[in-house]
Amino acid sequence: MEPCSSENGDETIVELKVLIFDIMGTVMGVDAEQAERMLDLREALERQISVYSFHEQVSFRADRIIYQEPRVLLIRDGEGVNGLLIDQPRDIVNVRTDSIRPLPDLLGASGESRAIWGVALVKEEMVLLVDLHDLMACRIVEPGGGPAISGTDGDTRQTANRMLMV
Repeated sequence: MEPCSSENGDETIVELKVLIFDIMGTVMGVDAEQAERMLDLREALERQISVYSFHEQVSFRADRIIYQEPRVLLIRDGEGVNGLLIDQPRDIVNVRTDSIRPLPDLLGASGESRAIWGVALVKEEMVLLVDLHDLMACRIVEPGGGPAISGTDGDTRQTANRMLMV
C-alpha cells in the first residue's frame, strides 16, 4: 500500500485511494494502487488471463452470487498477472488512514478473512478493506489446481456466460 499524503496546516494527512465495489450488498474496498488495471470479463478471457472469483476467495455465504456488471482487476504477483472477478466499482475515494479501524478479534482470527484487514466508514457506509496481494497469495483454486476460469478453454462467450451464472 502506498498512501498519499496531503498537508493540512501543520498536520500531514495520510490517505489511501480505495476502489469501492459491492458483491450482493457487501461493500468492499481495495487499495487502488494494488490493481494494475481493470478489464471487462470477456476481454480478460480473450487475453487468456486466469480469473479467480472474488466471492470464492472470501467465502461468501450466499447460495448464488450474481455479478451485475462484472469486471476483472489485474493483479501482478510472483506468478505473473492474474485476474480477480469483482462487480463494477462504484467509486474511487480517498480514505484517511487514521479513520480505518481493525477488524474485531473474532473476524481477525478467522483464516478466511486473512486478506480482510480493516473497516472504513465511507459516505456513511461500512466498507471492508481487502488486501489484494494477501487475497491472491492464499487464493482458492478449483478442483484440479487451476483458476476458477481461464481464457484457454474454448469459446470465450460461453466461458464468460458460465462464469456469470455462479
